[in-house]
Amino acid sequence: MGTKYARYRMQVYEKPSLVDAACSTMNIGESIQYLALGEIYRRIGIEEKDIVDVTADQVRNYQGDPLLLPGKFILNDRLANRVLPFPKDISPILISSVMLRNEEIPNGLVDYLKQMEPIGCRDEQTRTILRELGVEAYLMGCFTMCLPKRSAQPAHGKAFLVDVSENLWKYIPENLKKDAVRISHAFPVQTSSMTIEEDNRLNEEAKKLLTRYANEASMVITSRLHAAAPCIAMGIPVILASDNIDFRYAWLDKYVPIYTKDEYDKIQWEPVVPSTENVKRWILDYMKKRLSGDPSAVDDLKKLDSFYMDRPRTDYYGYFRKRIQAAENMTGTKKFKYIIWGAGLHSGYAYDLIQELYPEAELTAVIDKYEKGVRFGKEIITGDQFTHSNFDLAFITTKPGTPDAVSKMQKFFGDRACDHYITITSQQDS
Repeated sequence: MGTKYARYRMQVYEKPSLVDAACSTMNIGESIQYLALGEIYRRIGIEEKDIVDVTADQVRNYQGDPLLLPGKFILNDRLANRVLPFPKDISPILISSVMLRNEEIPNGLVDYLKQMEPIGCRDEQTRTILRELGVEAYLMGCFTMCLPKRSAQPAHGKAFLVDVSENLWKYIPENLKKDAVRISHAFPVQTSSMTIEEDNRLNEEAKKLLTRYANEASMVITSRLHAAAPCIAMGIPVILASDNIDFRYAWLDKYVPIYTKDEYDKIQWEPVVPSTENVKRWILDYMKKRLSGDPSAVDDLKKLDSFYMDRPRTDYYGYFRKRIQAAENMTGTKKFKYIIWGAGLHSGYAYDLIQELYPEAELTAVIDKYEKGVRFGKEIITGDQFTHSNFDLAFITTKPGTPDAVSKMQKFFGDRACDHYITITSQQDS
């Protein structure tokens, strides 16, 4: 058999939280990335018959004909879909990949990553972490930037408001609100287990959504990375505004301003459409050369890196920082005891900033309904297992889990519960 090329189905893995109505959505941005890789394959001349779809379970247990697998992976992911190290019959090409802070780096991971150099990083934080570890890494942004530019502006387009926060709503001009389309990238799932069939359905929904953006959108106003990037690539005017911005956006400010909550009154409501054709060419050239084993591929990755590193930087953690800075006033000390309720991505943001702002503060517990294992040196427990009030402050970092966390604070502190917690959550459902 000839060479086969794989597409990684990022969403097909066991996710126990889907049984909870408060968590039963999936981010359609994952499907958009799947579609974008298919577009890359098409544009560099790879035929559909030579493409194989693989799930996390299939990757972990793969034996067979050699597969080339380009894709975005969370390189120190502690969740159930961890796939590193890859089986010997899979040759990975790490593009737009991610490295998280405050996650364990498994033994041997750095040496393993060095075998896969160069690594394309989705964001600047990942680039920094990998380079600090001695791994050759370059900033390349997200490969969804390769989606094709739409052929024409819609004659009677509408503004699409994609996961726009209620805080932003009052600043949006009335002429844009009129006939605007309000949608979310958090799509309800129809099964409690992410099956191939369910993933296929979400991929079809993503395809329909991208078609709507291309054919109907005069502008997209969004807080979503994977609404902003694909729409910028398609030549749609984009306003990117979010109550809270984190490291994932640390490349998109090359194209558009990223407005945070304190800047909504400064938004320019007639955004310029930036050129993306050079970036598309560099990504496509890199992919074609890298898949064929051409060592000069790294030159295109270096072009992307130089392009993205020369940009204005947003204050990526400004909102979170302000929330956490309130801790000293609430507790009257910098040496407070605290818990983190929620062991997902936002818990890492909170922990980083707490360590920076209050290095003498003491973490006493990490609580999550579904996560297992150790987080920040503490065994994760459930809210039912958490029975004491020996702490000064709770940092609530899970939006679905906020009601349970607040209820527990009220049980411990009664009418003064609000003096004992700070929420550090996304404005988005998934």
